[in-house]
Amino acid sequence: MAKCSLIPPGFYAIESVRAFAFFGGVPRRISYDNARTAVVKIINRRGDVLTEAFERLKGHYLFDSHFCLVRRPNEKGHVENLVGFARRNFLVPVPDANDFPSINEILIGRCRDNLMRRVRGEADTIGERLACQLAAFLPLPATPFDPSRIEPGRVNSLALTRFDTNDYSVPVWHARQRVMIRGGIDTVRIECDGQTVAEHRRDWRRHQTVFNWVHYLRLLERKPGALDYARPLKGVDWPDCFAALRTRLERADPRGGTVEFIRVLLLHEDFPGEQVTAAVRAALPLPTIKAADIRVLLERTREDRATPLDLESRPALKAIRVGRTDLKGYAELLAGGEARP
Repeated sequence: MAKCSLIPPGFYAIESVRAFAFFGGVPRRISYDNARTAVVKIINRRGDVLTEAFERLKGHYLFDSHFCLVRRPNEKGHVENLVGFARRNFLVPVPDANDFPSINEILIGRCRDNLMRRVRGEADTIGERLACQLAAFLPLPATPFDPSRIEPGRVNSLALTRFDTNDYSVPVWHARQRVMIRGGIDTVRIECDGQTVAEHRRDWRRHQTVFNWVHYLRLLERKPGALDYARPLKGVDWPDCFAALRTRLERADPRGGTVEFIRVLLLHEDFPGEQVTAAVRAALPLPTIKAADIRVLLERTREDRATPLDLESRPALKAIRVGRTDLKGYAELLAGGEARP
């Protein structure tokens, strides 16, 4: 597994939200260093002009902030010592994980273990002293805070919109439209007219292009000759059953087979990838295959997985009794007789 060493900008906002959730409340006053992610301008050696994102955070949780004087480490109390303690005890050896959620799970476990520790000279454990402090915390707001960075954007002719130097794809029919982009620590969500039209895992590198190949299938349906050369599909590794399906479709219809294969790929718009793969495998033994046939298999699977109606929570429906339908009149019509009233 890879070792995560990149700490992205804006990390403090997300971690503040997670810390408040961990403690189950909000401190009434929090001391900060003059980080650029929170402070725009320092006038009197303290953070005087705050960033919009930090103002949103304060306005949501209603805590008071205190910024330490520049070059006055004595104002930070034991912060530096505690940072060193956390680094030596929680980060040695370096956590071995693939992503930040995994690292957070490791650190939370180590923090919980530390609650049982007693500081030298103190009778109570850290957890017991923390419980006394939590009694003075502000309650958590009823509405969760969204720490995402929100920016307006515009989709270009290639169905790409830019956020933090990187380009992210949207479905091609949203080309040249204005969108709203929400960038979180893990994801980038793109909205148009209040609806989410695309969501990507955030790439913290710079000047990258992040494609979702499904976004371009509608265009390829009109230009099937570009299927093997389209940049968004470069490196896409479909299961072997898709290659077998394409070969079979193109042998049966050299001109229309590629279009039919693209229509099968379009099923990824409405169904999870693993379900589409299973339906393609199930359809291969059929004498003829169309995208519509595979959709029928998928719809049948969806119906089989549907949750049955729970009448226990609907007493009004339980009281309704539907009688058995009498089909004798219909049978007489089929026999050429007259239906009874």
